[in-house]
Amino acid sequence: MYSPRREKMEDAYKTAWASFYAWNDQEAERVLRSLDQDEVEFDLASDDEHGSQAMLKDSGPVGNEGLEQPNQGRQLPEPDVSWLQVFSHDACITTRISRPRLHCDTIEAGPRYESCDAIVQRVCLYENERLAYPRVLSFCDDPSFEPRKYLEELAVSKDNGGKANSLQRFKATQPLAERDPNLDVIELETARLTIDAMSDLPSNDIAGEIDGMLVLSRQLQDSKEKRGLVTDCWQREMPSWTDFVNNEDELADIFDAFSRQHDGQNISLRQHFTDFIDSTCFRLPCIEPSCSSHPPPNNRLQDRGKPLDFKHFRAQSKESCGVDCFLTWPVEPSEDVVWAEDELDALALILSQCPNLSSCELAITTDKPCREVYVQRRHLEERNPELWKPRTQAAVVEQDSNMILPERPPKEGEPGLPPFGCFHSGPCDSDDCACFKAVQYCRSSCGCGNRCGRQYPGCDCHPPKKKKSKTYNACRSKNCLCVKLRRECEPGVCRSCESHLGIRSCANVAMGSGMPTKTFVAEGKYGFGLFARDLIPEGAFIGEYTAEILGTSRGQAQDVIGKHIGRGYLFSFCNSKNGVGLDALDAGNVTRFINHGSMTVLPTPQAKKMAPNAEPRELYVNGDITIGVFATCDIRKNQEIFMDYGAEYFGLTNVEEGDAPDQQ
Repeated sequence: MYSPRREKMEDAYKTAWASFYAWNDQEAERVLRSLDQDEVEFDLASDDEHGSQAMLKDSGPVGNEGLEQPNQGRQLPEPDVSWLQVFSHDACITTRISRPRLHCDTIEAGPRYESCDAIVQRVCLYENERLAYPRVLSFCDDPSFEPRKYLEELAVSKDNGGKANSLQRFKATQPLAERDPNLDVIELETARLTIDAMSDLPSNDIAGEIDGMLVLSRQLQDSKEKRGLVTDCWQREMPSWTDFVNNEDELADIFDAFSRQHDGQNISLRQHFTDFIDSTCFRLPCIEPSCSSHPPPNNRLQDRGKPLDFKHFRAQSKESCGVDCFLTWPVEPSEDVVWAEDELDALALILSQCPNLSSCELAITTDKPCREVYVQRRHLEERNPELWKPRTQAAVVEQDSNMILPERPPKEGEPGLPPFGCFHSGPCDSDDCACFKAVQYCRSSCGCGNRCGRQYPGCDCHPPKKKKSKTYNACRSKNCLCVKLRRECEPGVCRSCESHLGIRSCANVAMGSGMPTKTFVAEGKYGFGLFARDLIPEGAFIGEYTAEILGTSRGQAQDVIGKHIGRGYLFSFCNSKNGVGLDALDAGNVTRFINHGSMTVLPTPQAKKMAPNAEPRELYVNGDITIGVFATCDIRKNQEIFMDYGAEYFGLTNVEEGDAPDQQ
């Protein structure tokens, strides 16, 4: 059936397609020219003036005489000649094409074990199997690797069916074929051109109208079965096509507008807010939804206090906020307005979280006239009496002199800090509390809150009123309680040392400040290694060991791969009895390249050069247990960084002492 709108969209598709591939040819020529060390400008040479239907350009006779003369002392590469035959109904045209040969230096591929996904903070997988199976795919062409052994280790679980279920899911979890980014960007530009031509339609109808024409290879909008084109493209890198890049902001605004309107028609504010609370990690380093660094949060929607009575609520507004304000003219006692049920529920929800808002402020948050908000707020106590019920605070343990709290960090074999804090019902005075059981302080990220008597009080270090030098800062020695307990000073907890001002005020915030030392990765003594870009003084923070947090079964499965490649990247932390480890085999940062070095293992004349000059330290930083790498002596510029990973490393990795170990 003929449709003028569909015809316009088909024309837009053709326009976008032609424009993209015209740019693509020029971009390909630019990239190829950038690879040519001789920097020779070239065109495609052809004996036929028509070439291949305007795809080939005539650039004169074939040979060096048809090319631009090189600079003195520079030798042109010889052209590569090939032939192209174009057939039609009644003729055949043969065209000779001359192309320059590009001579590029060969880049040697790095070893397979030296590559990983780059991450800036740790990723918590724990026992989650969602990302486990594709890891064995990199060894599918290696006949010596046994994937079944990897899967059997991974399938260790409490139920007997864990092994069978894991093996059955292996095939189902293979990654799907990637979409063509060229096609995606063409179809996005087609959608933008179509939207410009359909400006008479409301913005919330545009996406449905475009999807209904069935011109694009996939839908713009998300469905229950799969994500749409817009969501996929905004989560990946697209070709730098000039037409698309110049109009990307316009396209984003249009799609954002209809996406928000589409969402608002189906999901209430309470559902949005509940989903946000359920999925958001409120730990200090994160405070973001869908956190990847910690286990799923156990949050609940809670009231924040009893709203003001109506008399005090009216007194909150001092000045009129506009012509629709209730202060502009008096509101009659009999005056009433009609709101939908979801609008009344949204007002009650907002007041449950922000009980002290005035009518003028509520008008902004509800997107309603201030006068209507005032009238509805007057009847809210009758409609939602639960908001005014007395609140009983959750029971917490009180701090007293009989409470057993740590005075030193845990020793070898003693229970360590719980890896993720405590999350339980009731006060922290029984074995249900992981912090109580480990005889440790509760932390800011624990579920018990800051009213708990086991919460860490912070240090009481005070910087002097008159600082002796610009480099002076507090918390430098073990007289500081935080340093003594191997904790970094935490902003909001350690107030006296002014840790919130950073390293200039407090010396014990190096990792929390996110200021690692400048380093670079290069070929080292054993494979790749980590080197100092500048002088690193003794005690300086080199970097955090970021990796994936794995549970016991995941760690055992990773050990199968580690033994196969002869390298291990697993750090146990928070006491190995907890079964939690950091593994940088598949994801990490530059610290995974630090090689092993030991004077005792390598008693050779070069032992001094390979002596460990750094060490890992387990520290409590802003609610998390982290592993940081610190210099144990001055490290010169361009000097390789080594750490002693201990004798256990050689038992885990099937290599001889003195060979090429990389990580523990």
